[in-house]
Amino acid sequence: MGRRLLAWLDTLCLAVTPFALILVIVACLVLVERGTALARQMRHLETDGARVRATVARGYSPGSELLALAWTDASGRETYDVIRVAHYPSEAYEHLRKGDRVDILYVPDSENSGAVLTAHLDHYRRPRTHYGDVLVMLLCAWVPLAIRPDILYLGLIDDLAGLIRRTVVHES
Repeated sequence: MGRRLLAWLDTLCLAVTPFALILVIVACLVLVERGTALARQMRHLETDGARVRATVARGYSPGSELLALAWTDASGRETYDVIRVAHYPSEAYEHLRKGDRVDILYVPDSENSGAVLTAHLDHYRRPRTHYGDVLVMLLCAWVPLAIRPDILYLGLIDDLAGLIRRTVVHES
């Protein structure tokens, strides 16, 4: 019974590895994109950023991923944006209720203002707050490749049919 289960898992890993390889490549591309987007946003905030006091438009509720903010920009126009609470420590947002005032840093006259809580700017800069979901995806895709790396050497395998046959024979 245990041997059949291992053989079945081996065959499953062999079947999943092509998709896992594609997923690893996509995850790496997403990591690079998020890294450059974070660096670009931080550069814009440092060079063009404006500090203002914003009003919490919708207070934090447990299970919510976003916190809505409203403020008046330099031209007198009412501006709205949301921040993802996952980028901050829990003490930064759990106490916030509708109407509370917070200091933010944002980029005026931008399509995406990129509002950031000023008091927690250093925490926001940490990459792990932006990459966690992609790293989990990368790890899950890496497991089948670690168990059955045959797809990585596909061009070097002379007898692909024999490899598949040996895998199926192990199952019987």
